[in-house]
This record gives sequence, C-alpha cells and structure tokens, in this order.
Amino acid sequence: MAGVEEQARRMMEAIGSFDDLKEIERCKSLIDSEEEEELVDAVLLEIEERVRERRKDGADDKVELPRWLVRTALRVWNYSKQDTIRVMTNFWSFRHSNAWPMVLKASEVEEELRSGVHWLLPGTDASGRGILVYNARFLFRGHACSVEGLQKMGSFLMQKAIEKENIVKNGIVCVLDLQGVDLSITTKFGIADVKRGILMWKDAFPCKLKKIYLVNMGIILSTIVAMAKSILSSKIRERVVLVDKTFQQLHADIDSSRLPPSLGGNFELDWESYIQFLLKDDQFNDS
Repeated sequence: MAGVEEQARRMMEAIGSFDDLKEIERCKSLIDSEEEEELVDAVLLEIEERVRERRKDGADDKVELPRWLVRTALRVWNYSKQDTIRVMTNFWSFRHSNAWPMVLKASEVEEELRSGVHWLLPGTDASGRGILVYNARFLFRGHACSVEGLQKMGSFLMQKAIEKENIVKNGIVCVLDLQGVDLSITTKFGIADVKRGILMWKDAFPCKLKKIYLVNMGIILSTIVAMAKSILSSKIRERVVLVDKTFQQLHADIDSSRLPPSLGGNFELDWESYIQFLLKDDQFNDS
C-alpha cells in the first residue's frame, strides 16, 4: 500500500533502532495489517449504506459480514475498495434474500457433499489456481438433494477454496464433466434454480474464475457449445476451453497426476476422507 515503507522508516527512526532491517519489515507488516483493518471497516460501512439505499420498504437490516471474508475479498481484488464493495454487497444481498448463512458449514451440506456433484481437488493447475470439478452426471442421480442444496454445497467448497492463499492470489478453474449428460437435463431445473445459480456467482463471490473446461461432451452437445462459444466476446471465449477425448487441452494446464481417472488422470481422490476432515473442522471451530 502507498506510503507503508516510508511510515516504517519514520517509526523506526522515532524509536532509535533504524539499523535493524528485520524490524523495518516487521513494522511494515504491522502497518499493512492496520491499514487493511481500516479498509475492512470502510468497506463494511459502505456496504451498510448501499444496502439501506436498495431497501424500498425502509427496513434497516443489519449487515453482518465476517471480517475475514471482507479481508479476503480485498486481497482478491488487490485492495480495490470499489470492487470489494460491489462484490460483497451482492454477496450479502444474495445470502440474505435466500436465507443462507454468511458462512456455511460442512454439516449443513453433508448429504450434498456425498452426492459427488462437486469435488475440490487438493492440487493446482500450472498457474497455481485451485481446481473445482462439477460432475453433472450426478446432479439427479443416487441422492435426494435439491438443486438449491447442491448449489449451497458448491458455494461451501468455494468458501473452503478461498482459505488457501494461492487461490486468493491466482483464482480458480472449473472442470465441467458432462459425461452421460444430454440436453434433457435442462428440463430438470426450475426457473428459481436457474436464477439462483446465476446470482450466487455473478459478481457476488470473492474469488476469480479464470477458466472453464468442458469435458466428456457428446457430439450434439459439443456442436451446440462450439456454436455458442463462437458468438461470445474474445475475453470470455478465451476462458472457455472445449476438451476432446484425449484430454490434451485439459492436461496442457493441469498435470494428469492431479486429476482423477474420469478426467484422464491417475490421482486417486479419497473424497469421503475429505468430507470427514471438513466435518471435524466444523466441530473444532465450534468448540
């Protein structure tokens, strides 16, 4: 942040220990932390103001956002105050209107985690980005979870993702596995599900989605997606990667040792063990 190094120098001069470079760095870190907390306060105040402006019924809802989440958002957007305010206002508004907690727990989405619809892989791509897998074939198979419940579970995994510094810094990629899926799947989503699915991610979560890989598509779906991709803006088009049967396009960015067999890799994912870890983490945080 601007002026941090100069402030550190002045602080050290004032206490007469300017020769110790380690102390200078320590003071810089302290000032960074203090400035960051001041930014968090300013962001929270502005969000409250924006929420009041949006409310037409005069209600004065208390905006309660975890400070760590606002702090993370600031880091994601390189301390851009306006970007953070915009995204976190949308985040609060979505969670509030859908009666979702601001921070989700594994115990609240335990059944959905076991559905296999989403995996958060432990490795990264070549650019240090996190990897979220969306297994569309499990959406309506082998469980009684609602679409909303599955969406909440996906949001929970993203919440866990941004606890990792590399994902805050580099963002995340999504691998959409369309194995065994055809166009009939679209008829199983209600209008509310579609709307919720858009609003929960559209400029409303503190993480940058860098790429989407479309994998294991059938011929008809591949043709339709290729046509749709051709009319997208160049920026968005670059972020959508169509992966053929060799998985070449996917493996160019993510080593096969970090991907499960369904994605052409050899990584043995023990998802049940990870779920147990998440549930124990819940208990630890509640104690």
